[in-house]
Amino acid sequence: MPDGSFLVVWSVPVIAVALVCSAALREHGTPVSRRAARVLVGIATLPALFLAWVVIEVVAALAAG
Repeated sequence: MPDGSFLVVWSVPVIAVALVCSAALREHGTPVSRRAARVLVGIATLPALFLAWVVIEVVAALAAG
C-alpha cells in the first residue's frame, strides 16, 4: 500500500469544508446556490472514497496479521 499519510491528513479538512459550505449554500435557497452545494458535495466525494479505501486497507492488514 502506498504511503498516503499526506493525503489522509488533507482529506478530512477538504471533506469538512466542502460539507459545511454546502450546507450554508443550501440554506441560501437560490437555484445557483443549490447547484453549487451539489458541486461541493461532489468535490467531497473523492477524498471520502480515498479515506474509505485507506480504512479498508488498514482493516485488511490488521486482519491478516
